[in-house]
Amino acid sequence: MLQQALTERFGLKVHHEKRIIPVYALVPGPHGVKLQLADDPAHRKPQAITTPAGLMRPSSFFGGGRFYSIASTLDRLATELNLHGGMGLPVVNMTALTGEYKMDMRWSPSDDPHYTRRGQDPEFAIAVQQQLGLRLEKRKVPYDVLVVDHADRAPTEN
Repeated sequence: MLQQALTERFGLKVHHEKRIIPVYALVPGPHGVKLQLADDPAHRKPQAITTPAGLMRPSSFFGGGRFYSIASTLDRLATELNLHGGMGLPVVNMTALTGEYKMDMRWSPSDDPHYTRRGQDPEFAIAVQQQLGLRLEKRKVPYDVLVVDHADRAPTEN
């Protein structure tokens, strides 16, 4: 519905194409992954997390130097990193691992504006490797991008 409204009101025209772009590839670390499968129902019990909004029992949480999930795929982890990780580049799961995992990763976020402007905080990368046994590696890969061909500056009248 949103795409249709943008097309009608702004004359939006787009297409998808593959481009070779730099990404962070999420790959197994040199010493193997340290992930706990969440197949056991006992592992799917949310724990209490203190957030700025108060005490919560979420199934997943990303913020304030913590990523927590009771059952997450590595594709979902890559999506969370894209949405909330401030990585500066897209994150792509290239682990070839399937299944759902319990994750509870903690790190001390950097206050250095150099990292908040340019992407990956080194403390975060260290936490990914030490706590999850995964690595974020810069690579260039074919990636699906949305290209805007045309858009009017002003919308048409209702």
